[in-house]
Amino acid sequence: MSPKEAFPKQKEAAQRALEIDPLLAEGYAELGYAAMIYDWDWQKSEKYLKRALELNPNSQWAHFHYAHLLSLVCRNEEAIAMQQRLLELDPLNPESHWNMGWVFFWARQYDESMAVFKKLQELSPEDHWLQMALGVIYTIKDQPEEALAMCDKARAGVPIGIDIQFDTYTAYIYAKAKKREKALEIMTQLKQMSSERIIDSVLISGDYTTLGDIEEAIVWLEKGFQEHSPMLVYLKVAPFWKPLYADPRCQNILRRLNFPE
Repeated sequence: MSPKEAFPKQKEAAQRALEIDPLLAEGYAELGYAAMIYDWDWQKSEKYLKRALELNPNSQWAHFHYAHLLSLVCRNEEAIAMQQRLLELDPLNPESHWNMGWVFFWARQYDESMAVFKKLQELSPEDHWLQMALGVIYTIKDQPEEALAMCDKARAGVPIGIDIQFDTYTAYIYAKAKKREKALEIMTQLKQMSSERIIDSVLISGDYTTLGDIEEAIVWLEKGFQEHSPMLVYLKVAPFWKPLYADPRCQNILRRLNFPE
């Protein structure tokens, strides 16, 4: 489903849940998530998430979404504290640790992020997504050999097209490792698939940014804006789009996302 089709249904379901049970914390958490990811209404999102935690201070879902919100608006200390609270509530859930790794990542604390993912990898050494996450961080830390080794492990048995985010991370690692042709080969396949299925345009924009094709990156970024891509909210915190920040067209999109000052 496209975001424009899916999120109204998600909000309708959450509102119906609250009609049935007005004290359901998870209903408010879901409305907070939609306000953040789809409506780009950061104030309303925080209001819903605070209400969810008032109703259930131990709601794992509310803590997860609230940590997410705080990360995206660059309130990093609060985000880390919120995610640590979630770990206290749910210490044995690998997903809680996985989310901690990304909260550190969005705060650009890459050593801390890597430490979390490496610890998880000790428990799940064959987890392809952990391998890819480590490959991305090695890339950011300018360690291309380690990044390519992790990427090759991650890609083993995962064909192009199974997970588009996985594919765009692969292209990012190849591009930064000066394997431009391999990156472009993946991009060509993704663009071909975009005529047949839903592909997140913002992810493609990130790879063109890394390849240095700013014009193409802006085209796909604007396309993602028109599609209401869920990935747009990462524009400020993920490093993939950093070279676009100086472009006034990117700044215009950031303004339209209504990020708080």
